[in-house]
Amino acid sequence: MTPPQARITTLLVRDGDRALELTFRSLVTETGDPTEALLGTAVQRFLALAPAKFLGSPTS
Repeated sequence: MTPPQARITTLLVRDGDRALELTFRSLVTETGDPTEALLGTAVQRFLALAPAKFLGSPTS
């Protein structure tokens, strides 16, 4: 059995004198596990919307 691996995703956004840093840490599941794809999609969506949510910046 292989030991679990960690995934770290960091988003850094600067808007004038304000900055946002979000870091997600999670364990990586087995390759092919459907929850892995769902988690990846959810994190990507959240990171795409985070600047607007936390800084009031428009999303691209």
